[in-house]
Amino acid sequence: MKNLIKFDAYPKTEEELNIKTISGATVTLVSSLIIFILFVNELHLYLTPHLKQNLVVDFSQGGAVVINLDLDFPRLKCSELHIDALDISGSQQLGIRNNLYLDNLDINGKVVESKGSKNKVELGSNDLKDNEDEAEKDKEKENKLPDNYCGDCYGAPSTKPSGCCNTCQDIKEAYEAKNWNFANSIGKFEQCIREGITSIRQFQQQTNEDPVIEDPRNVGCRVNGYLSVNKVRGNFHIAPGKASQQGRSHLHRLSNSIDKSKLNLTHIIKKISFGKDFPGVINPLTDHYHLQSHLGPKMFQYFIKLVPTIYYQKDTKTTIKTNQYSVYEYSRDLQQTSSSGLPGIFFIYDFSPIMVEIVEEKKSFFHFITQLFGLLGGIYSISSLIDNLLFRSLNSFQKKIELGKIY
Repeated sequence: MKNLIKFDAYPKTEEELNIKTISGATVTLVSSLIIFILFVNELHLYLTPHLKQNLVVDFSQGGAVVINLDLDFPRLKCSELHIDALDISGSQQLGIRNNLYLDNLDINGKVVESKGSKNKVELGSNDLKDNEDEAEKDKEKENKLPDNYCGDCYGAPSTKPSGCCNTCQDIKEAYEAKNWNFANSIGKFEQCIREGITSIRQFQQQTNEDPVIEDPRNVGCRVNGYLSVNKVRGNFHIAPGKASQQGRSHLHRLSNSIDKSKLNLTHIIKKISFGKDFPGVINPLTDHYHLQSHLGPKMFQYFIKLVPTIYYQKDTKTTIKTNQYSVYEYSRDLQQTSSSGLPGIFFIYDFSPIMVEIVEEKKSFFHFITQLFGLLGGIYSISSLIDNLLFRSLNSFQKKIELGKIY
């Protein structure tokens, strides 16, 4: 036992020989506070995942990208808005109606709540009752067309890839492309008769193109929801007027109720994201506000560079495939004689060939313990040196006072 005592690296002094001082107590309290703060900081770093990023070539091809939208147009009515998406593959989505919602806004930007009517309606949805919906479904079953059916376009070239006009709407689009009068001949088209449409009024009612009596409080519109596009370079835009494609030209036809000289395309982008969000993601267009200083047709363009991103979560073993983006903004006034284009808000996007891989990692427990022990030992050693220095300095100062060297 006596031989074992020789290995004690922490020799002790008698309790009676220990001297406690005010300076020592002060150093102890300060060092304890520092230890607590640094311990909390180390614990936070241990519990917070560390993100490791790698750049790799994106070999993925095809697929779709979901674009999440939440925008306000304080001075443009919902009835005037149309959303289209086009890309370099030739895909066109005109008058997108699925998965997007409109909210009427009042002069203060608040959602208008009209009695007896829905203030939030899915684009393209109708407000028929449930029994009317069921009747419509039964009617569709009765009028189900053969798989090889190809409807006649009555002299107009079809705007569909199939070259057919299978619905009354298809014929209308074909006639509009040729600038032919669709309304006068609507009662002669077999497709329209099959759908129970014999007048332009019926067509407008069934396709939600019937002019709506606006609530006088409705001065703005909120667009929110999502749309799906191909993973290729393209654009989607929100513009007044119904869209149509004539050859290679994409046109918007303004209704008689829209005065081009009084257009106000002021907009607030609350959020635009391309895919799912992940921890730490930054969407540059979030809470972006653009005020149109004067009335009239104006084009706002946002050039977006998308970077495919894969986010790995090791704890949950989940993978999030999404996109980050940077953006450049440009706007121009179309009232100038040299300017051409469509008034509206255009989002032109392109994909980077480089993909970002983000791996979520956490520090090991042993690394945390090592850091903690190093922290405690370091502060204890430094505080001991400071206490010893203070004790010797104060003791020497006291002796000089007693010897009369310091008055």
